[in-house]
Parts: sequence; structure tokens; C-alpha cells
Amino acid sequence: MGLFAEEGIDLELQTFQGGAVVMSQVANKAIHIGSAGAEPFIIASSRDSGKLPIKFFYNQVRESNWEFVVPETSKIETIESLRGSSIGVGALTNSHMFVTRAILKDVGLAEGSDFNFVAVGVGAPAFQSLMNGQIDTYYTWAANISSFEATGARLRRIPVEAKYRDIFQAGFFAHVDTIEQNPKLLGGFGRALNKASQICWNIPDWCVRNFWEFYPNLKPAVASLQDESARIATSVKMGWEGYFAFKGDGARNFGSYPDGSWQTLIAILEDVGAVEPNSVHENDLFTNDLVSHFNNFSQEEIDEQVKNISAK
Repeated sequence: MGLFAEEGIDLELQTFQGGAVVMSQVANKAIHIGSAGAEPFIIASSRDSGKLPIKFFYNQVRESNWEFVVPETSKIETIESLRGSSIGVGALTNSHMFVTRAILKDVGLAEGSDFNFVAVGVGAPAFQSLMNGQIDTYYTWAANISSFEATGARLRRIPVEAKYRDIFQAGFFAHVDTIEQNPKLLGGFGRALNKASQICWNIPDWCVRNFWEFYPNLKPAVASLQDESARIATSVKMGWEGYFAFKGDGARNFGSYPDGSWQTLIAILEDVGAVEPNSVHENDLFTNDLVSHFNNFSQEEIDEQVKNISAK
């Protein structure tokens, strides 16, 4: 749609293996903007040898999109009832594992004696491990779950405490020099991202088909692309709920970090021993200074674009 071009940005996407690698790329100024979860950054920032000259500037996923799921017929109803179980995770090194351990520790469960983690990866093979009883529950993100549910599988989510649901997830970060010297770049990036997110939230099926236009090699070989795009669109909507998780009745300030949100995550990492108490301060980790730029556009313009695309 040219949303980044309107901001004077010629966007090039690059992928790396893990958030820590992306952070080092941004810290070395090899790339301008990175995306990852905050846990590796907080842990690194708590150690003098690991401090990086970066800050998060755009809060993309505003609440946790990770959930414990079990087959619908499972007897497991609560986190406490996971005692004696095997818990499937994508990988034991994933950054969200710190929060996973905190959720289980909160109800008195100890790894090794009360439960065990099993690395099962993602996608259908991981869910098959769940459905055939190789693992008792699977802890993964919402879009992964909804994608498997779209095949007809019957799953049930295990509720967790609100303080863990309210933890922000992935966000965008930049070098502190870029934040200070080139706020126009980051403000324009966040504004284009905000517009695109709202458009795809309202017409996800169109966005799936648009994605295939740019990446035809990822277009699935299925009998009905229309049915497949609708199925994937359902997963997109569920996976993106955290993008629009605004609390209260105030303005929807996309990209903003709520007061105390970083301190909540820091406290959880302290509780599981990943971070020494008082070794890191939230003001060193993020900025909300660019939020007004991200939201500086006409909402009516976006609504009209959605309406026009939907009418085609």
C-alpha cells in the first residue's frame, strides 16, 4: 500500500536467529530497527558487561499471547493441576521461558520434581505430541494455537493470573543515537506500522492474499486458496489480539508502554533469579517519546481505505 514509502522509508526486511542476535546487530548499527521480546535485553542490561546502547521505542504486542493448552478432554483445569505433568515448549532457550517458570513457581511447582519441560517445536508435529499424550500441555503463542484449531482440533486453554496476561511481548528497538538523532525515521516507521496493523486487523483475509503476492513461494498448494486464506486470517486475528489490548477507556496510543509495565517484567525476572534485585532500571530500557508521532494521522483515512478494499 506504500505506507512506508509515504514516510520516505525504503524498507528492507532481514531475519536473524534469536532476539539477542538482533539486538547486537542494532547495537553495532548494522541495522536501524530490530524486533524481539524484552527479556534478553533486561537480563543483559542487569550486567555491566552486557549493557547495550539500545532502547525499545514501540510496544507492538501489548499483552501476553502465550497460553497453556490441553486437549478438550484433558482433566487438567488449572496451573496447579500441572503437577506431575510434562509441558511442551517450542525450545528450552526461548526468551519467554523465564515467565513460564515464574507462572509455575507462583503456584508452588518446581521444575524437575513437579514437572518437566519438553522441547517439541512448533506447528502440527508439536500439537500431535499433545493430542497423542506424549506431553500433557503445550505452552505456545495464540496464532500457533488457532492455526491448529482451524484444522478442527478441540483444545482448551488453562487460565493464568492477570499479572502474567498483562505482560507486553514483542516490540521494536533502535540504537540510542538513532532515537536522539533521527526521530523522524522511527516516528514514520511506527506510524506506517500502526496504519498497516489497523488495516490488517479489519481485513485480515485480504492481507493474507496480499502477503502471497509478495511471497508467492509461500502460497500453499491447496484446492481452495479462498478457504485457506480465511483459515489463516482467523489465526492472524487471534494472534494479533495483543496488538489492540488497550486497558480502560482512554485513547488508543499505539506503540506506548503503560506505566509500570517494564517494572512488572523486571520484578518477574528478579523472582526467578534471572536478574539481580535493583540491578536494572526501567527508564534505561525504553522511551515513550515517539508515541505522538505513531498516532499522528487521520483515523478516517484508514477507515476509508479499509472500506474501499473491502468493496473490491
